[in-house]
Amino acid sequence: MRSSDQTTALSMKTAWHQINWAKAQKHVRHIQFKIMKAYETGNRKRARALQRLLARSFSAKVLAVRKVTSNDGKSTPGVDGQLWNMPEKKWQAVQQLNRGKYRAKPLRRVEIPKANGKTRPLGIPVMYDRAMQVLWGQALEPIAERAADLRSYGFRRYRSAHDAIENLWNSHCKGTAYVLDADIKGCFDNISHQWLIKHIPMDKQILRQWLNCGVIIAGKYYPTTKGTPQGGPISPMLANLTLDGLEQATAKAAHLTCHGYTQQSHWGHYQRSGLHVIRYADDFIVTAKRAEYLTEAIGGIKQFLAERGLELNEQKTSLGHIDQGYQFLGFHLRRYADQKVIIKPTADALKSVKTKVSQIVREMIARTQDDLILGLRPVTLGWCQYYQTVCSQRAFEKLDNHVFKRLWWWAQRRHKRKSARWIKNRYWRVEGKRKWNFVTGQTRLPQCEHIPIIRVKNLRIKANIFIDETYFKQRSQDLAQLRMSRREAQLLSKQNGYCPMCKGVLQVDDQTNLHHIQPKLTGGRNDIGNLMLVHANCHQSYHATHYARRT
Repeated sequence: MRSSDQTTALSMKTAWHQINWAKAQKHVRHIQFKIMKAYETGNRKRARALQRLLARSFSAKVLAVRKVTSNDGKSTPGVDGQLWNMPEKKWQAVQQLNRGKYRAKPLRRVEIPKANGKTRPLGIPVMYDRAMQVLWGQALEPIAERAADLRSYGFRRYRSAHDAIENLWNSHCKGTAYVLDADIKGCFDNISHQWLIKHIPMDKQILRQWLNCGVIIAGKYYPTTKGTPQGGPISPMLANLTLDGLEQATAKAAHLTCHGYTQQSHWGHYQRSGLHVIRYADDFIVTAKRAEYLTEAIGGIKQFLAERGLELNEQKTSLGHIDQGYQFLGFHLRRYADQKVIIKPTADALKSVKTKVSQIVREMIARTQDDLILGLRPVTLGWCQYYQTVCSQRAFEKLDNHVFKRLWWWAQRRHKRKSARWIKNRYWRVEGKRKWNFVTGQTRLPQCEHIPIIRVKNLRIKANIFIDETYFKQRSQDLAQLRMSRREAQLLSKQNGYCPMCKGVLQVDDQTNLHHIQPKLTGGRNDIGNLMLVHANCHQSYHATHYARRT
C-alpha cells in the first residue's frame, strides 16, 4: 500500500470513530417529526421533500451504516461477498450512499430451517442495499407509524409479541369469547408489486429497485415479480404498511364502526362488540363477543387481502371459542371453568426447547463443563425470558427437569467408572438451600424455576414514538427486563436509558456491550459499579482510539 493510501485509510478510520452519534440521532429525529406532521396535515408534497432531505443527510447515512454493521446479519454477505467490517469501509460506504444511478443487486437465496423441520427461503441483500433500505426506512418510518393500526405489534419500535398477548388477555377478560385465528398464505412472498408502488409513500424509483432486483439461486438469476425483499431491513415495514387498515376493513364488513373511520356516535356500539384485530406482522387474531361478527368479517378480510395480492390460508384459518383455547405467537390462551383466562407456553414450544437442549448436550459430549454451560445458557435463558410474562412456572420446572436429566447423562458418559456421589460432587455444588447447582469457578447455569414471572405493562396503543418520547424511553427500560440480562437491565436504568459514551439513546434492540471503567487487566472488577452499558459501535470506537493513543 502506498503512503498516500495508508494516510487516507487512517483518516477514514479516525473520521468514523469521531462521529457524534447523539447529534446524528437528534438531527434525524427532528426531520422525522417534521415528516410525520406534514403527512398528518395532508401535505404530501412537503412530506416527500422532507424524506429526500433526510435520505441525503449525513446523520441518516451514518446511522444507516451503523445499523447494518452492528446487527446480527453483519457477518452475512450478499452476492458480492462484501462485508463492511472495518471503520474505513464504513466511512467509505457513508460517502457512497446516494440515490443517483442507484441499482439494487440481486438477493442471495438461503434456506432457513423452521421448527417443524421445513425450511423458509430468505433473500440476503448486499451490504449497500441493506444500508439504502435502512436509510430510506428512516424516512418512511414516521409515516408508517402514523398510518399504523392501533393493535399492530410486529416489527415496530417499543412494541413486542408480549404486548399483543397482553392485549388479547385484556380483551378476553372483558368478554370477547369468539376468536378468528387467521393465517395469510405466503404473505411476504406474494404482496402485489403494483399495490406497493401505488400506495407506499416513498421514492418510487428506489422502491422499484428493491422490488425488481431479482434473486440468485444456485448461481442462476431469477426475476422477482411479486413479494417484498424478505431478509432485507425494509421488508417488515413494507408488510406492515400493506396490512395497515385491516381492522377498519374488518369492522366495515361486520357492519360495525371503528374509531377514526366513521361517525363518533357509533363508537359505543363498536366498543361493545369487542371486535379487534390483534396483529403481529402477518399473523393476526380477530376477537368478538358474538360469532356472527366474525362470520361477516371474513368476507371483508378476504377482499382486503385480495386487493394486495394476498389470500387467507383456508386450512390454517379457523373460528373458535376461548373456552376451547387457541395458540398465538407460541402462547396458548384458554378460559377455564372458573372464568379465568390463563396463558401458558404451548406444548410445541416446550418440546422444541427440550429438543434443542438435548442436541447441544449430545454435540458437547467431549467439551468442558464451561463450554457446555455457555452453550446452554442462551437457549434456556432466552426461552424463559420470552415466556416469563405468562403462567410459565410449571413449564420452567419441566424444562429444569429435562436439563438436569441431560446433564446427568452427559456427566455419566464422561465418567463411566465413577459413582453417582463422585459425579455429583464433581459437577454440582451446594449454594445456600440449593443443593444442585451446575457451576464452575467462572460460569453457572441458572435454574429456570428461579426466573421471576413479570407482568407486561399495558401499552398505550395511541402513543406515538415521535411525540411521546418520555413515555417510550421509560417503556424501553421496562422492556429491557425481558430482552436483556438482569445486569444489563440494571445498568440501563442506572444510566437513565442513555449510552455514556455517545450520550445517545440506548434502544432495546440496539447491539450493546458491557464496558469496564477500570480495565480487568489493571484489576478492574466485574461488578455493576465498574460497568457501563454502551453501544457495541461506541465500545469498538473507544478501544480503537484508546489503543491508538497508547501506541
